Amino acid sequence: MPTLTEVKSARLPSEQRDPSPAPEAPRLPVSNSSLAEKSALIGLAALIGYATVRNICQSLVRPLWYDEICTMLMVQQLHLHRLWQALAHGADGQPFAFYLVESAVATFIRNENLAYRGVSILGFAVTLLCLYVAVKTRKGAAIALVCTAIPLTSILFEVLSVEARPYSLVVACIAFAIVCYQRVPQRRWVILLGLGLFLAQAFHHFAVLAFLPFFLAEATHYSVTHQLRRGVWLALLSGLVPLAISWPVLSHFKSYYSPHYWAKPTLEAALNSYGWYFLRFDLYPMWGLYLAAVGAIAILFTMLATLRRTSQGKYPEGAPLNELMLVLAFLALPLASFAFAMVAHSSMYPKYIVASFLGFPLAFGFALPSLRRWGFLLPAVSAALLLSVIASQQYRFWTAFYTPQFVSPASSVEALVNAGGHPDLPVVVSDVLDFLPLQHYADKNWQKRFVVLFDPEQAFAYTGNDNSDKHLAALHLYTNLPIYDFHSFVAEHPAFLLYSSNGGLGRDWWPGRLKKDGFKVQNVSVRPKEAHDYFHRVVLVTR
Repeated sequence: MPTLTEVKSARLPSEQRDPSPAPEAPRLPVSNSSLAEKSALIGLAALIGYATVRNICQSLVRPLWYDEICTMLMVQQLHLHRLWQALAHGADGQPFAFYLVESAVATFIRNENLAYRGVSILGFAVTLLCLYVAVKTRKGAAIALVCTAIPLTSILFEVLSVEARPYSLVVACIAFAIVCYQRVPQRRWVILLGLGLFLAQAFHHFAVLAFLPFFLAEATHYSVTHQLRRGVWLALLSGLVPLAISWPVLSHFKSYYSPHYWAKPTLEAALNSYGWYFLRFDLYPMWGLYLAAVGAIAILFTMLATLRRTSQGKYPEGAPLNELMLVLAFLALPLASFAFAMVAHSSMYPKYIVASFLGFPLAFGFALPSLRRWGFLLPAVSAALLLSVIASQQYRFWTAFYTPQFVSPASSVEALVNAGGHPDLPVVVSDVLDFLPLQHYADKNWQKRFVVLFDPEQAFAYTGNDNSDKHLAALHLYTNLPIYDFHSFVAEHPAFLLYSSNGGLGRDWWPGRLKKDGFKVQNVSVRPKEAHDYFHRVVLVTR
């Protein structure tokens, strides 16, 4: 007479059988009615459709900023060898493969804003789809749809999905890897898992930090089941291959910038990153941390319930233990990244680990109880609350922030400079982040006048880091931009104009430095008093 455990094992595919007394084989998706399934798919299509349309509309009218223009400058390098040299000398900090993808997309789309941001827009849509599939696999379509809407309240949607940088693309690769990990050890999913991690690392150097949750999850699986899934471990390790290939470039980049990193790792920055995910860094920096703590506690209680069922020889009702560990590790990733940055003497910035945001929707989905009788109530209430938040944010976006026409960031600066006279003098842009947008959007005559200076030693003295000035020095070697060393420039120009955008604060440190060096500094153009703008001004600098 076969035992109950033998009957259950016989019903499972051979590759999912577990000889241990506490199997953790993946459960089949929660069954749903046909109507609920179709309704959820319609809702998913609506979310992805709206997000894509809004991202396209926003990308068309939002000017490219400094980092995005750096992406363009690297893509426009004439030869791949020259691009590799530029990256090796610190002209930009993304992996080689990212610029190849951007270059391929830019050849098919004429509008530069959409061309260089298209992969980020696509990445966000893929992220939503993968989140839906991941949660639906364990908790059904209704809860999955609610969780899929959570990213629409985050920095990932508001900023990174319309930025010509790899962050949205990396999150999409990690989300795809999560879906694949749920379906191992089937061979095709193991291969796709390795591919997803490989691409994530190929698009950003710090993507390797997002591999840690997968390693912890697989270690948890081994500790519970005593099964060594060699294919899964090989897939996880394959994600490190791009890191090994780009290590010489990354090593030189670190040695060039590391003495005075601008984004130094601190525990406060790690904790504030949770608020940054939900756009509450300035007003409510601890808001995201509270949500992360609630999610972590919910996952821990779910893990205890799963352990109890596993010890009784039953399958978990929701996600297995290793997937719960995966989610918990994603929630804790900012703290783990802080520890890594301290040990490796590296920089730390929330963008580098934005994939940890995936822990929030996954924790919400995996921790929600599957109530059989009132199962519709909790997702419905959660969906109503989430919808109200999203609706208010999007209403404010369309009514207060969105403008249907593109406005050049150079036009107002040109008018301010014109008002000060001296049309024959060059205009030094004090804040380095203002320089590239002005150069990019100004007409040809103004492009010749707008210049920028670098002096790494003095930059460190005034701001505490020299990364911006070192970056300008690297760009000077691989572009035709009017970037000059300070001492050679002032030797040839005894008088020049200085455009200051932040009242001499922060990166706008040149007014204070010129005064201290004995130059005569005189305001020649300021905003009208009724504008209440005490920051933007044009200064005449003479010996």
